Amino acid sequence: MFERFENASGFLFDCDGCLLDSMGTWRGVEYSLIEMTGHDWTQSELEEMRAAPITEAARIFHERHGLFDSNQAVIDYVNATMVDYYEHDAQPKRGAREFVFALREAGVPCAVVSSSPLEFIKSGLTTCGMVDAFDGLFSTKELGISKQDPRIWNYALESIGAQARSAWGADDSLYAIRVINACGISSIGTYDGDDSGSFDELSIEATIVIRSFEELLD
Repeated sequence: MFERFENASGFLFDCDGCLLDSMGTWRGVEYSLIEMTGHDWTQSELEEMRAAPITEAARIFHERHGLFDSNQAVIDYVNATMVDYYEHDAQPKRGAREFVFALREAGVPCAVVSSSPLEFIKSGLTTCGMVDAFDGLFSTKELGISKQDPRIWNYALESIGAQARSAWGADDSLYAIRVINACGISSIGTYDGDDSGSFDELSIEATIVIRSFEELLD
């Protein structure tokens, strides 16, 4: 299977739930915030919040739902848990580290496209010994572009010198797979739980769907 990717012009990865086994921690923080709102969130609202930069997600929780005294107070609530996680407890998803370094060995440029702040991405990948494998780390917070917007994926491709028609993108979220596909990039759905998209849903949308990157190393 790995030979299918050896001649790719570039590879884009989501971070949380794709490279890092971090979604349990994120969901714990997220669900506590959602519960505090007392609002019955639709799937569309959840996808908007999860795709947004953390500053925009904080605005949604504070300005739409009245949580805390300010947008910054929402960010501080998130940071209280997540900073420590990325610095000390982050773990790679099964086979992720091996797959990324195999791509590097084959000369395929790799980048991360994530809704997490850049400092979280760098810290988590450093803790997992993976940060040096990437040519670019792109955060919706720093770029001010949602992962629902094709521009962030195209920007990442251009930054690493890749072309959509010969590139791959991996993500655990169904909405992101749809955007990757719309950009003309071949997609890998990395199943991480039904909250992000069921295995069957990802199977319909993605070029390939996996439960572990170990499946792609043979």
